Amino acid sequence: MILGSFFCFLHMKDLSLSEKLYNEVKSQFEKNYHLSPDFSVVLAVSGGADSMVLFHLLNRLRREVGFKFFALTVNHNIRPKEESLSDVMLVKKFANQLNVELKIHEFQPGYIENIKQERKKGIEEAARHCRYKVFSDFAKEVKSDCVCLAHNQNDNLETLLQRFLQGSVLKSGIKNKRDIYFRPMLNISRFDIEAYALENQIEYCIDSTNLENNYLRNKIRNQLMPVLDSFFDGWQSGVLAAGEKLSDVEKLIENSLKDLNWNVDFDNGFLYFDFGDFSKLDKSLKINFLYKGLESYFHLKAAKNPNVAAEFVRFPYQLLEKFVADYQSVDFEKIFISKENQNIFIGKEKKGYDNKGFYTIIDNVGLYDLDFGQILVEEKSQNRFVAKLVGTDYVSGEFLLPVVIRSKDDSDLIEDKNKNKKNVTKIFSEWKVLEEHKNCIPIFSDVKIRGIWGEPFRAENFFVKIDEEL
Repeated sequence: MILGSFFCFLHMKDLSLSEKLYNEVKSQFEKNYHLSPDFSVVLAVSGGADSMVLFHLLNRLRREVGFKFFALTVNHNIRPKEESLSDVMLVKKFANQLNVELKIHEFQPGYIENIKQERKKGIEEAARHCRYKVFSDFAKEVKSDCVCLAHNQNDNLETLLQRFLQGSVLKSGIKNKRDIYFRPMLNISRFDIEAYALENQIEYCIDSTNLENNYLRNKIRNQLMPVLDSFFDGWQSGVLAAGEKLSDVEKLIENSLKDLNWNVDFDNGFLYFDFGDFSKLDKSLKINFLYKGLESYFHLKAAKNPNVAAEFVRFPYQLLEKFVADYQSVDFEKIFISKENQNIFIGKEKKGYDNKGFYTIIDNVGLYDLDFGQILVEEKSQNRFVAKLVGTDYVSGEFLLPVVIRSKDDSDLIEDKNKNKKNVTKIFSEWKVLEEHKNCIPIFSDVKIRGIWGEPFRAENFFVKIDEEL
């Protein structure tokens, strides 16, 4: 047995790069699927090196094993027209060479920008949202068993670093299989992918936006990772090993919660769970069980409205942490988590100006619907932002992003110009704020209180001056 493994190792060592990559992709399919002539695969192709190489590898696998194979490319029309069109034409040319059916989906210019405004998030997030909707619809149309994506080992490293820097320390890397999506190249480096393209004379495009450092992922790829390469030999192995350990922790949590399920009130569209059982869980299990409930809630929404895409909204961790600390109601993007009587509830609830308060994370410019009205967040000067109450002349003081806009807490303290801390509740008393307005006046906060926007409620504005310490 040992001798056989040794000869197998020698054989693998002698294989060309092309054979190694092909065997890796084939092995990943064999571990996850049973391939047959009835099996159907959709490949999402962007025109970049990763997806063009995977296109070449899957076509070879199709010829050897036999399955239905479709390619799909999406033109978001958010880059210069010539660049976007050249990507599409290159993919089309390659599909014709391989004799693979290609579906081209093109969004009208400006469409993604409109979706960005609707979703109040960045242009990349809007493009991803629209792109995955196209993937899902096309997979249903051709009755595909999986949609292949060309994420590779470097993408996984970038994801692990990004999640660490954003504080998602218990979140592992990219999953090789999730729902209908399958990523068979997660063990292959970008270096080997580009070498494969050279070895097999595969043309590919370079997305110019990948060279810009406007996004955290691009900063990690273009600035952080080259520094790690220069000063920390073998850092990739360490990060990937940490990702595997985090994956084991995720599986442990999943197994701990597998016998606990949310109850569904399908008619009224909400979930509930016994508070007594919930309160016995450790903090981490409580938070993960809430995430499990939120996923179930969006499955419920999809079941009730099959013609409307119900996309999962991931609650900020700090909101769920706040809920399990005091069981006071929290909501995010109109989804509400509350404790009522002896149950925990997840669902949609319209909130008025009451003692429940409000809490919204602002991480980008754009329009936001808050309890007291719609606000427009815009940049006033470099990295300095203000909020305007739509339909009025009210403008807040300056703040940085990200910031939380929320109702007050009795323990809130804000510094005056002399660095003395003042209780917000006492400030409201000094301003003679009406009782019904005390839980409506917006507080701007990050690690501490940065401002009070009282003007919309006939009170004063009190914003801490932004200094270098921020």
